[in-house]
Amino acid sequence: MSKYVRLAKGIYDKGRLVSPDQISDLIDDKHDWYVSTYNYNDKHLAHFKTHGSIKGIRDTTTKNIWLDFDHEDNPSLAQVDALELRSIALKLPSVTESNMRYIIVKSWLPLILTLIKNLTPSQSKLLQLKPR
Repeated sequence: MSKYVRLAKGIYDKGRLVSPDQISDLIDDKHDWYVSTYNYNDKHLAHFKTHGSIKGIRDTTTKNIWLDFDHEDNPSLAQVDALELRSIALKLPSVTESNMRYIIVKSWLPLILTLIKNLTPSQSKLLQLKPR
């Protein structure tokens, strides 16, 4: 598990670096909360304390691929798509129930795949798809 992740309250908050184990104690149901997909270490924490942001940090990694499904008018359609992709992913040799999870959040549903190997930000950007 990572030493720190960035937790932000709302999209305009620069957030703070916290232990992943602290997240459930820090969030509430009254706000939108965002957790970084990237992992941070003590050097990154020192940078964050000095500069007040993660801007300039380039050597982070992640094992998570976030697949975002949403449908504002009918969230159940997003769930159908996510579950379909989940069943397809489970047929891959490196994907198991233990390294995949999904959460339903209002009108969108992220499906999160945890990889065996870490990806850098530039490697994970290669996997991004642009919306149609």
